[in-house]
Amino acid sequence: MTAPAPTIGHISDRLMAGDFGPSPSAFLIDRDGVINEHRPGRYVNEWPDFSFLPGTFDAFRALSATRHPIIVVTNQSGVGRGAMSAFALEDIHERMIEAVTDAGGRIDAVIHCPHPPALGCACRKPAPGMFISLATRFGVSLARSVFIGDTITDLEAGATAGCRTILVRTGEGTRTLGSLTGLSAFDEGNSAFQAATHPALPGFSGVARDLSDAVNYLILRGRGLRA
Repeated sequence: MTAPAPTIGHISDRLMAGDFGPSPSAFLIDRDGVINEHRPGRYVNEWPDFSFLPGTFDAFRALSATRHPIIVVTNQSGVGRGAMSAFALEDIHERMIEAVTDAGGRIDAVIHCPHPPALGCACRKPAPGMFISLATRFGVSLARSVFIGDTITDLEAGATAGCRTILVRTGEGTRTLGSLTGLSAFDEGNSAFQAATHPALPGFSGVARDLSDAVNYLILRGRGLRA
């Protein structure tokens, strides 16, 4: 039996054509709790459930000015659990990309794992399968990419894949931060970005207030991706 695989959709012409060059480094971004509001205990089942977090459009505008692909990487087990259809999820992603594009940004692809945890697939975060699929399909250099997320499974998946990772405090981020015992070089102040390391998370770079602040750290402070 064929192993379950993630779904890659809404691929931009630039990514399909290889316009980003061989082995591109990429900005990889979780969805719920990072791009849009997290709904604890509920799925974002249709577009009216989807609400962009403040600063999201600013972040995508800044990212779109770079020469790197921008890819959303998200667990969406509501499909596998039967809580929503694959068509409904694709509709949400189409509308998300359209809104970001209309605001002056871009998203080059969305990859999601539709499987429930009980399936034990290799793509549901914290497993690194979605990242490996991006490396296989588009040649993305994971070692030179950064993944921005709000949960411990995001950080673990990114670390296992070999990416740099950044935690945002939106969504589940504050709770995740509280669970990271052993976090070093972190100040509890309310700054936009705090550099930090963690012994169990290779590549962990620090904590940002939100996606916009994470992007500002990467781009405006010169800590972005290597070509």
